[in-house]
Amino acid sequence: MNLFDNGIKTLQHSPHKNSISSNEVVSMTTTDNNELWLGLWRKGVDRFDAAGNKIAHYNHDENNPGSLTPGNIRQVYIDHQQQLWVSTSLGLNKYNTQQDDFQRFSYEEDNASGLCGPKVISLSSSSRGLWLGTRGNGACFLANGSAEFIHYPPIPNSENNLNHSDVSVILADGDGIWMGTEGGGLNYLNTFRWRVTERWPQTVQAQTS
Repeated sequence: MNLFDNGIKTLQHSPHKNSISSNEVVSMTTTDNNELWLGLWRKGVDRFDAAGNKIAHYNHDENNPGSLTPGNIRQVYIDHQQQLWVSTSLGLNKYNTQQDDFQRFSYEEDNASGLCGPKVISLSSSSRGLWLGTRGNGACFLANGSAEFIHYPPIPNSENNLNHSDVSVILADGDGIWMGTEGGGLNYLNTFRWRVTERWPQTVQAQTS
């Protein structure tokens, strides 16, 4: 099957080895060399070579430290440096092109510079690095070339901090970071001041009431 032909083409799971792993596709992204990455609910990640019609499968394997973290796939994402990231309900994964495997980042409660939460549900990036939104633990930032995360935990009664623990969508623009929460409205982090400078909970509530 050639995806570049005219018309709609369908990829579905089948017993055939060269099919996608599941019909429940929750996220996708493409690379500069026309590879399509699919995040699949409960079935890991597939890499589809559109030109060669070849599909590679990646899943969690407790005996393989280079496999994905356990949990359901939440997002597959390509950052500003063309680095592939995969977030799951139990961690974050960085794809190693040369080794064709993943570096895992798992949550450790007592690690102040580690991943800020286990359930990574949203990803975005700027020229400085990767931004992550979590369910239950706010947001965090991983600078390019660093292995240490900067945490932005929720502090509801603080004027210049994130006001909700669930960051369901995160977006980096030229001047700051937009964080949409599940109950606290919209927060804006000014990356020149490195603090939350704006919130719009009343506006969001009015639009959804």
